[in-house]
Amino acid sequence: MTVAQDLQAIKQTTAHEQAELREKYQQHQLNPNEFLLLHSQHIDCCLSKVIELCPLPDGAALCAVGGYGREQLFPYSDIDILILLANEPQKEDKAKIEMLVQSFWDLGLDIGASVRTIKDCLREAKNDITIETSLLECRYILGNQQLVKQLHKEFFQHHNPQDFFLAKQLEMNQRYARYNNTPYSLEPNCKESPGTLRDIQLIQWLALSNNIQDGWNGLVKANLMTEKEAEVIKKTENNFLRFRIELHLIHQKRDDRILFHVQPLLAEVYGYTAQGGKRPSENFMQDYYGAARIVNLITHFMILNFKNYLFPDSDKRITPIDDDFQKIGQLLDIRHDDAFEKNPSLLLKAFLVLQQHSDLDDFSVRTQRLIWSERKRIDSAFRQNRVNQQIFLEILKHPTGIVHTFRRLSKLKILPRYIPSWQKIVGQMQHDLFHVYTVDQHTLQVIRYMRRFTMPEYAQDNPLAAQLIADFEAVSYTHLTLPTTPYV
Repeated sequence: MTVAQDLQAIKQTTAHEQAELREKYQQHQLNPNEFLLLHSQHIDCCLSKVIELCPLPDGAALCAVGGYGREQLFPYSDIDILILLANEPQKEDKAKIEMLVQSFWDLGLDIGASVRTIKDCLREAKNDITIETSLLECRYILGNQQLVKQLHKEFFQHHNPQDFFLAKQLEMNQRYARYNNTPYSLEPNCKESPGTLRDIQLIQWLALSNNIQDGWNGLVKANLMTEKEAEVIKKTENNFLRFRIELHLIHQKRDDRILFHVQPLLAEVYGYTAQGGKRPSENFMQDYYGAARIVNLITHFMILNFKNYLFPDSDKRITPIDDDFQKIGQLLDIRHDDAFEKNPSLLLKAFLVLQQHSDLDDFSVRTQRLIWSERKRIDSAFRQNRVNQQIFLEILKHPTGIVHTFRRLSKLKILPRYIPSWQKIVGQMQHDLFHVYTVDQHTLQVIRYMRRFTMPEYAQDNPLAAQLIADFEAVSYTHLTLPTTPYV
């Protein structure tokens, strides 16, 4: 047989194996992790067969990078490879590489190939955070294994975890901005939107950058993640892996958007039915948003924890605010672990105190974890308590930070505990061309724009609304005046 005939045979075998693998998955014979691993291994085998026909240059190695390097190869994802050279390629080497890469393409695989020496890899990693990230997950397939070990060794000799963290944090902020800083878009991207696979991968990259092995358990051992968070993120990661696999199979191409017309198809695959007057797709999407919110929250915790881990000399000065709260650098911290248990009113007061101190950026992770774990103390009696009602009104009446505070209240699940009807609109879809977010997020946007009506800098944008709101008489809340007794 000729090389072309051999390649055609490999192509047919690979296509058959991929179809068989997808069928097993769709018949529930494989879970998402098993499917992704087997898909990666099938491609490993396929590329190895091609290299038997079109050898690598002498002393070179073939490596997998990106999702393929993680052995998480989705049905229609591109296949990123690194041909690692021992020396600068000569004319003969270049001819071999061109033939090899062309043979990969002839198989019909979506190959993204880079050809570099170790020196090239280190130089490119220094200038491109994407390449630096891919080298963290560089996986040996075949060829000169010692060369790959040398790459790993030299990479980590030059790798700076602090610089990497700052670059990835900036990259995350830019990505969030592209998706309007919310997981609650009506047509989210299950890979790139806030609270999705990219956030999960970000945590894993930061762990690898700091040589923290053993996955989520490794982060627990490093005291960066709690056992409960590890349990939740592991389960949620599996959910997102399945979301993306199902999306690829439905689209029959690499498309990670959960578009309107796809949502009913996903709901059908997952077995959702109409309940509570909601369509199957609405129930599915509410669960999807719940998963995204969890990932978004844990990612937020981990970014703060890695920042403390990597920059231990940053401002950690402790400044008392009152008997319950203190400042640690630019974070608000609860002074006692049992404070919310002893005085549940502090669950609301914490948000007011943060709102009142514009020099503070956020809660400490410890405080957020305690708020999250103690949120169920907000019950009917809590809601009827006039002290708590007054605190909530003070949050609404504060001249600054109202929308940011409400977003935090929603993110940490305090808002749906305090206003139970809010839970009904969390992640609730709106099927029209006007809305682009879920009902809860649009409600927060309404609060944002109403707040702007009161601000002089926005008066020219909405002159009538600004004039009307300026003419409103002050509303009296004397029947809810804060008692003279302290918070109890």
